[in-house]
Amino acid sequence: DLEPPAVGWTVLSKELPAAWRRAALPAAPVAAATPAEGGLGSVMRPQTAQVSGQPYTFYRQINFVDTKPTGLRMSSCLAAMDDCRTDLFTICDQTAESMRKVT
Repeated sequence: DLEPPAVGWTVLSKELPAAWRRAALPAAPVAAATPAEGGLGSVMRPQTAQVSGQPYTFYRQINFVDTKPTGLRMSSCLAAMDDCRTDLFTICDQTAESMRKVT
């Protein structure tokens, strides 16, 4: 019914080899049992509880509108970075006293 494109067909899915096994991924670290709390002077709390000594954690779900045929849209990458930055500020000390010490 359809003529093949001049550059050929693109394979979008493929069966996995029989010898392939699902790799066991390490579990995500469990946050503290206490709810997430904002820093001093912060007007909101972070998305998830942050544990001292563990990497900063920020979750973002990628939606269909954030993608294009070749991958992620640049605007969605920048929006995710900005959302992460905003969330990171919620755990900082936002009091005027601490801001006086900034040089």
